[in-house]
This record gives sequence, C-alpha cells and structure tokens, in this order.
Amino acid sequence: MGDLTNIDWRSRRFWMIVGHIGTAAWMMFVLALTDGNVDDPLFELIFVVPLAAWISGLVAARIIKALRGDGAPPTGGGPDHR
Repeated sequence: MGDLTNIDWRSRRFWMIVGHIGTAAWMMFVLALTDGNVDDPLFELIFVVPLAAWISGLVAARIIKALRGDGAPPTGGGPDHR
C-alpha cells in the first residue's frame, strides 16, 4: 500500500477520484445484489444514492470552504488580470 501521508486531502482531484470509485462500487454492489433484476426495489436506488452523495459532497465542500474563509475569488494571473 502507498504512504497515506503523501495524499493531498484538500485536493479537488483526490475527492473526484474518491467519488468516482464510490459511485462505481455502489453500482456494482447493487448489480451484484439484485443479479441485474431491474424489477428489484433496490435497483431503483442505483442512481439516486450516488447522486445524493455527490450533491451532499458539493454542499459540504462549500460549507467547509466558507467556514475556513477560502471563499475569496482568486487574484492575479488570470486572462482579465491587468
């Protein structure tokens, strides 16, 4: 296993990868549990649960960003910077 001290926990890329892996794992779990039977009640949640998780993650990220005070727009270096 890799060294967990080198992971940038604040990186947007890291959390996007975690979200994609979690979404794929959930979908495979539901497919395996229902044997691909679309009439199973659990199959109705195959897209709802990941969507709710992504939305919750976005809301949590905004709240954490606001509480840390990182909400100021970036300055300098952009195409409109003069």
